[in-house]
Amino acid sequence: RPGCPKVSEFENIKNVCPLQVQGPRSPDVVLSVFGEEVLDVLYYHWIRSSVKGINVVISRTGFSSEVGFEVYLIGYDRGNELWEIIYEAGQPFGLSPGSPNRIRRIEGGVLDYGADILPINNPYELGMARLVNMDKDDFIGKVALQAIQERGTNQIMKGVFIDGEALKKNNEHRWKAYDGHRQVGEITSAVHSPRLERNIGMILVEREFAELGTTLEVDTPEGRRSLEITTMRFIDPDKKLPRRPLR
Repeated sequence: RPGCPKVSEFENIKNVCPLQVQGPRSPDVVLSVFGEEVLDVLYYHWIRSSVKGINVVISRTGFSSEVGFEVYLIGYDRGNELWEIIYEAGQPFGLSPGSPNRIRRIEGGVLDYGADILPINNPYELGMARLVNMDKDDFIGKVALQAIQERGTNQIMKGVFIDGEALKKNNEHRWKAYDGHRQVGEITSAVHSPRLERNIGMILVEREFAELGTTLEVDTPEGRRSLEITTMRFIDPDKKLPRRPLR
């Protein structure tokens, strides 16, 4: 896609180490390290840059559903130095280290491979049909995807509200969802959202039960609870936050 590196540009590079700077203040942090050119980087575009002779690729991407950047260190020898430079620059803006924010990911409807996406799943049931281009020449899986496109899918990914007190545990495994005694879906990710003050999640559910407002039940480690089918992306449904202009 436009703005993404061509494989040929990096074919001689054996090691690339990524570091993410995410959140509403991330432009301030990255600007203070790499200069004003980062403010012109569009969503899903990239530039080359450097700081103190450390060469990087900076992309306007991330795993947070907030505005953010991924800084790709070319090589790895100066990784600790790059970390310290960015960490120090971020202190005036409240920067702190952490892992991808599970709550914000689910609020933003960002699917996780290994949790929401398994090898047995296909893009049509995951709401990713827009990423399939059947006009391309033959590619691996094209025939199978054509068949799925023609017959439709038996299940589809939706959002859910889960009743009850705040969930104390995230689902490390998929939770089974039921219509009475019949299993009709699986909760792939679930969490309590302090911002929304309710339990939210994602479900792969049979199409018959995918209408908004449909109520089902789910077995959690904290007992069986009722759930309601809703749309995905609980916050910023049009993804305006990560796309917003930086100037």
